[in-house]
Amino acid sequence: GETFASKIANNAAEFDSPQKAGAFLAAGLVLFLLTFVVNSIARIVINRSKAFSE
Repeated sequence: GETFASKIANNAAEFDSPQKAGAFLAAGLVLFLLTFVVNSIARIVINRSKAFSE
């Protein structure tokens, strides 16, 4: 199966309407925000585990 990011990249050439382009732009923004949140949570968990191990 395709990943969410690869679907956006593979369909970039098919942005033939403003609605389609906006939908893919919104999907890319959601993907970015989700990645940012997951990475932030991971950093918090790692920093807390380092603090407890010292």
